[in-house]
Parts: sequence; C-alpha cells; structure tokens
Amino acid sequence: MNNVLSLGSVISVKSTSFFPVFKVLASILVVFLFIAHIFQINFEISEKYLVREQEKRVAELLTETRGLETTFAQKASLRAITPTLSEMDFQQADQVSYIEVSSQQVVIR
Repeated sequence: MNNVLSLGSVISVKSTSFFPVFKVLASILVVFLFIAHIFQINFEISEKYLVREQEKRVAELLTETRGLETTFAQKASLRAITPTLSEMDFQQADQVSYIEVSSQQVVIR
C-alpha cells in the first residue's frame, strides 16, 4: 500500500501549472472587455450625436411650419383675396338663385 497518491499533491501540481494559464486568459479577457467598452462608448456617443442632430432638424422644421402656417393664413385672408378679385373683372349679381336637389342622385344627360 505504498502506492497511495494523496489528493493534496495532485491539486498542488495542477494549481501551479494552471495559474500562468489563468493569468494569461484573465489578461486576454480584460483587454477584450476594455476594447469592447471603447467600441460601446463610441457607439453610444455617435447615437447621441445623431439624436441631437435630428432634434435640431425637428426644431427647424417646426419653426418653418409655423412660418408657413402664418403665411398661408395671411394669403388666405379676405384682405389678400380682395385685390385679386378686383383684377378679374367680376360683377356683382343682383339676384342669386340656388338649385334645390330633390333626391340624393343627380344625373346630367
């Protein structure tokens, strides 16, 4: 029974040979995570930049829309239409008569 191998000697042999491999793997993992972190930060910054640019563009479009709404309201007002109508030689009608439709369908032959 002299051929008994103790568990302590196996663990100590394996742990001493495993430690340098563990250090190398841990170092590779740290470097990989650091590089991944840099890429993630770069991605987040570029996304925030794009969002900021889109927000600026939306603000510009809102300002332009308000201006166009104001211009449309001014051009559609009666004060703006009156000079155009006077140039078209329209005449005022004395009697206005409207056509009354007796049913929902109207057919012209």
